[in-house]
Amino acid sequence: MQTQQTTKATEPQFNINDLKRFYTLPEVSAVTGYSQSHIRAISKTDAFPSPIKLGASKTVWVIEEINQWIEDLIKQRDAEQGAA
Repeated sequence: MQTQQTTKATEPQFNINDLKRFYTLPEVSAVTGYSQSHIRAISKTDAFPSPIKLGASKTVWVIEEINQWIEDLIKQRDAEQGAA
């Protein structure tokens, strides 16, 4: 009796942590403590990460960019406190 070998299709391998993920406006507001209107206003400047338009009524921000912006603020504060 011969055994039949089946070849399983190779599924693409990826790390979930490598995927880019987004915050919605209410989530950015919750994370930063800024009002939604303030986030909309500062997003038009170089002082805050730029949003991505996913559709006519859907705007999001890259989580890593928001987190980096927060880290940069903390580093700036620490540097200023260290210099004082």
